[in-house]
Amino acid sequence: MITFACRWIALAAISLLFVANLNAKQRVILIVQEGLGHELIAAGQLYSDDASLWDWRLDHQWHYQSMATHPLTTQAHPDGTDPALLSSYNPHSAWDGTVVQIGASSGAPTSSFRGYRWLIEQATDPLQAATALGSGIPSYNTAVNWMNYPSRSGSPLAPTQQLLEWADHHELQTALISDMPIGHDVASILAGFRSESRDTGSNRFNYLVRSSQLDLYVGAGHPRYNELGQAHSDPRYVVASQSDWQDLRNRARASGWNVIFGDENLLGVSSQPQQAAERRLVVLQFGDTTSTQAIAADASGLSGNLANSMRFQIRMGLNFLNQSPKGFIAVIHLGRLPYLLGAELQREAIEEVVNGFRALTLCEDWIEDNGGWQDTSLLLVSPYEYGLVWGAGSTSFPFAQITNRGKGRIPGFRLNHQGPSAALAPVLVRGAFAEQLQQMEQAEDPIYGSFLNASELGASLKRFVTPVDSMVE
Repeated sequence: MITFACRWIALAAISLLFVANLNAKQRVILIVQEGLGHELIAAGQLYSDDASLWDWRLDHQWHYQSMATHPLTTQAHPDGTDPALLSSYNPHSAWDGTVVQIGASSGAPTSSFRGYRWLIEQATDPLQAATALGSGIPSYNTAVNWMNYPSRSGSPLAPTQQLLEWADHHELQTALISDMPIGHDVASILAGFRSESRDTGSNRFNYLVRSSQLDLYVGAGHPRYNELGQAHSDPRYVVASQSDWQDLRNRARASGWNVIFGDENLLGVSSQPQQAAERRLVVLQFGDTTSTQAIAADASGLSGNLANSMRFQIRMGLNFLNQSPKGFIAVIHLGRLPYLLGAELQREAIEEVVNGFRALTLCEDWIEDNGGWQDTSLLLVSPYEYGLVWGAGSTSFPFAQITNRGKGRIPGFRLNHQGPSAALAPVLVRGAFAEQLQQMEQAEDPIYGSFLNASELGASLKRFVTPVDSMVE
C-alpha cells in the first residue's frame, strides 16, 4: 500500500503530466468489452492462433493489470442522503485461502484458493461498474445512478459527469460505436444518455437524437433473421414501432444527423463524402444481437459478419473523428459476450473474445498509421466479469487452470457463476495514459496481482483531458 505522503507525490507528478498534455491533441480510444475476464483471455490465447492474441504481460509497450469491477458501494440510507462508502472488493475476503496438504511426500502446506465465494454473494447490478467507468463517481447497490446522485435523492447529475459529455465540454469530438441494439443499457450509460421520463431504449434514443453530445453514433438495427441467421430486408422493430422508428429517423435528420444505413452485405455502409462538421448516425442492419437463438442459427457466419462490420465502422469512425484539431474520445462498446456465456455457447464466446482483440489490434494499427502514440491512448476494459471461468475439473468454487486442448479446440473450462460477478477484470493500456495509470494507488490480489477501482479509472480518464484549472468532481 502506498503511504499517504507517497500518494501525494504521485498526484503531484500526475499534475505535471496534465500541464504537459494541456496543449497536446488528445486522442483516447476506449474499448469496453462486457463480461471479459482474465481466464477468458487465456482461453482465447489457447484456442486461437490469431496474431491478435498474445501475452501482453510480456509486452513492454502495454500496461496490463486488473480493475475491481464492483466499485465503491454500500446500502443507501432510506432518506436518500449520502451513505458511507466501502470498497466492495477486498482480496483478503474474496479468496477463501484454506490451507491444504499438497501430498504426504512434500509435507509443505500451501494456500488453495477456493474461488470468489464472497464476490459471488456480493454480485449485484453490473450497470454500476459501467456508471463508475463512464462518470468517475461511486455507484451504489440497486442503483444505476446515471440519472440521480446520490441514490434516490432526485438530484440530477451535472451535465459533464459522463465521460463523453466531459470530452465534448472540452471540445473534443466524441463517438459511441456499439455492436448492441440501440438503447442497450450499458452503452447508453457510457454515452451519458439521459431520458426525462421512463427509462426505456426508445426514450434514451430519443434523447440521443435531440440532445446528445455525440458526433458519431453507431449501433445495431433490428431486422428479422432467416433460418441461416441472415437478416431480412424488412426490419423487426424492437425498440419502437414502425411509425415511431420512422419518426425517430426524421427527427434525427432534422436535428442535423446524417443518417446512414448498413448495406445489404452487412459489412459496413455506403456513404458519400460528407462535411467534417456534421454528426453521423449509423444504423447497422443487424437484428437483436443479444438473441442466442439467432446466434445459434448460424453462429460463425452471423458473428463473423458483425465483427467485420464493426471493424469497418471503427476504422471509418476513427478517420472521421481525427479531423478534430483538439482530438477525440471514442468508446467502442462490445456487449455480446455475456449472452453467449449465459447460453453456454463456449466456442462462440471464445471467438467473441478473439474478435474483440482483433478490434484492439485494428486500433493499434490505425494509431501507428495516423500520428503514432505520443498523443494517443488505447484502453481495453470490462465493466464486469461474467461467468467466473475456471478449469474444466473445477467444482462450484475452486480455482483451477484452464486445460489446453490445442489450437482450434475449445479449452477445458466451465462457468462457475451464471451471471455478472463482482470480480477483477483485465485492464490493457498503451500510449500516453499508461504512464499516468501506473502512478495510481493500487492494491494486490493473490491471483491477478495489482488492481485499481473502476471509479478511479473513470475519474482519471476525465482528468487526463481536463485543463488544470478545471474542477474534477
